[in-house]
Amino acid sequence: MTSDVLLSPRFKLQRARALLRQATDLITEYTSVATCDFVIAPHPNDDTLRVAFIKVIEPVPIEVSLVVGDAVHNLRTALDHLACSLATANGQSMDDVAFPFGRDLSAYRNNASGKIKKLSKRARRFINLLRPYSGGNEYLYLLHRLDLQDKHRTLLLHSISLGKIEGRFSCDHEFQVTYELFGSLNEGIHFATFPAKATFEQNLRISIGVTFGDVPDFFWPPALEVLEKLANYIDRLIDITEKKLI
Repeated sequence: MTSDVLLSPRFKLQRARALLRQATDLITEYTSVATCDFVIAPHPNDDTLRVAFIKVIEPVPIEVSLVVGDAVHNLRTALDHLACSLATANGQSMDDVAFPFGRDLSAYRNNASGKIKKLSKRARRFINLLRPYSGGNEYLYLLHRLDLQDKHRTLLLHSISLGKIEGRFSCDHEFQVTYELFGSLNEGIHFATFPAKATFEQNLRISIGVTFGDVPDFFWPPALEVLEKLANYIDRLIDITEKKLI
């Protein structure tokens, strides 16, 4: 049975999961109708060549960004509520308590000194071991970054290829395929280079997913895959807190 002091972070996590299910439905609806086009353009550095780009026609609907942003915020807030629960369990008030982050280790230490000072020594050590800063736990720090972005503007989401291609393509001259597994279909993914005089034909169908924009290349995987991992991670943190720290 969940400790009463941990109900608040549990509820926040539960709300985040409900929003992720809603986002899954919206993304499935979008990817089932979104179409990709092949854009043929001159090679930027060689006028004897042309290039083919895969480009998605329909942008990710704004509703998807709004729901994903709400899910991000609830996941991030669950961590703040967890820190407050640890302060309460230590017989302290929740005033000025929050889960600390930092752009690097030094910034994290400065931030943590004030935000978790009401927690027990064991609880502080537990949070410090999570390394919630850039250069430490990058997935955890990404959650903080996304939440900050969503506070000031709608999260930027991009369409990506999931690597599954069906159909055929052909070219009547020698050509070079340069397809990348992950990349932004909104901007266009370079697929092939071929002579300007060649005829390039295709009837390809490309599976589409949705990922975060404005984040490092490490986070090209689908957005919901990243957030589900974070939800499971936070769930484990709450379990550990209940068993070891409360």
